[in-house]
Amino acid sequence: MPMQNAPSLRATLAFPVEVKPGYEAIALVDKENETLSLYQYDFSGASHERLVLLAARSFRYDRMLEDYNTAQPQPEEIKQLVMQSLMNPPAADGSSGSAEDEDESK
Repeated sequence: MPMQNAPSLRATLAFPVEVKPGYEAIALVDKENETLSLYQYDFSGASHERLVLLAARSFRYDRMLEDYNTAQPQPEEIKQLVMQSLMNPPAADGSSGSAEDEDESK
């Protein structure tokens, strides 16, 4: 019988982050609503101390992207390299087992 009060995947996570050197904030990740919020406590003046919302956004559709704003090598290039290495594993002596390695050994 499942526990009624067991922790669920619908939790909100909170953790500190450094937004730039010397400036820390609190990030909240709401897994149920798929949102991210970033808060910072503003100490700029005694009468103005307050909690400030720096940014908020949904990441629901972000998670559906495969390649966005990625640097070289692109994910597809990495996939090809991994697949190539799986199809041509290194030989027991450490060589790649390719024809180039065989030519160098002669």
